[in-house]
Amino acid sequence: MIHHDEEGAFGVILNRPSSNTIKELWEMFSEDIPECSEVIHLGGPVEGPMMALHCEERQAETEVLDGVFLTTCKDQLEEIVRYSTSPFILFSGYAGWSPGQLEQEMEVGGWLTLPATSKHVFCRDEDLWKQIVEEIGLGVMGPRLRSRNNLVDPSLN
Repeated sequence: MIHHDEEGAFGVILNRPSSNTIKELWEMFSEDIPECSEVIHLGGPVEGPMMALHCEERQAETEVLDGVFLTTCKDQLEEIVRYSTSPFILFSGYAGWSPGQLEQEMEVGGWLTLPATSKHVFCRDEDLWKQIVEEIGLGVMGPRLRSRNNLVDPSLN
């Protein structure tokens, strides 16, 4: 989730890489093509500007979470793609919700939530979704598993 207020919400899907590289994209509109083999991620079903989540504060439009910044400005995106030595992800599209829509989806149990970290955002593991679900499960079950009332021998359960 990048932004959420009374006017609605928007975010990006972190684990949906496309088959297109940044280099291929740049070939379409520039003669000065970066040597960047990173893939572009499909941020969601809604068309919108190219955007990057990155760690370069000087190229930031806004800070999304501690140490993770958002950029949609073409010049800043180009700087990040060409020169960044820090992690970044370039997105095409985003996921969006109208006012109250996300709250309704959450109320009926449509979402499992977890506070995001830069580790989640820049994870390149194909099993990101599985890792997140396991973290949510540990958050829910962990306190019960560590309870002093648990039996030492589970076979007695």
